[in-house]
Amino acid sequence: MSFATFLNQLLTVLQSRQGPKRNTCAGNLSAGPVAEASLGSRQYSRVFSSPAFLISSLAWVLTLSAGCATTTVRRDTIAPEVFELAARNSVPLSLEITSSVDQSVGHQYLLMLIPLMEVVVEAPSDTVYGALYPMLANAGVRPVSDEMSASAWRLKISVQDLTVSAYDFLVTRKVSADVTMQARLLSPDGTAQWGQQYRGKSSQLRRYGFEPQLQEALNAALSQALLPLVERLRSSLKATR
Repeated sequence: MSFATFLNQLLTVLQSRQGPKRNTCAGNLSAGPVAEASLGSRQYSRVFSSPAFLISSLAWVLTLSAGCATTTVRRDTIAPEVFELAARNSVPLSLEITSSVDQSVGHQYLLMLIPLMEVVVEAPSDTVYGALYPMLANAGVRPVSDEMSASAWRLKISVQDLTVSAYDFLVTRKVSADVTMQARLLSPDGTAQWGQQYRGKSSQLRRYGFEPQLQEALNAALSQALLPLVERLRSSLKATR
């Protein structure tokens, strides 16, 4: 059912509860101009205070304001001890992450239909980097810059799709995130070793659907996509030693 259909049905129910209209023509003819003015004032008052008018006005306001506000999901900060751990690792890896995804990745929906707020992820490629770096450090890999990557293996990741949204169910919220990426591993001489697409998806019911809950869902989706990638990477690098 569309939101317009829902509103029409709701308005029909509200109008039916107001009861039949009373015939006031006889009173209007005998009461004169003062009575007519008073009657007109009461009619306008009933119109602008009626539930039907209020619901219609609210629907228009919500529709016109959709997309005017944003919720920003920021990438996790990499802790200093993670950098220290990576610096002690003996396996260098050149890491390149690109993204074709726009920063606008979804909405926060009211009643599952009205997009009230836009969800923005700042620099999707940096967000993936922030989630992947600690995994690489724990896997014994030392990510290096391009200037130091002449003898290092190369991992290239392309973020192809990223969505984060929240849906209002009145008493609870469904928070979801979905990420798709393509990964390729190249040897130091540029020979492709393998390429594979990875996808992570998270769907959670939460009391709220704000930035912390959106961040949690996004992190869960990223972990689901990146964990098997890191596992395959570790197996590939181990086989070359």
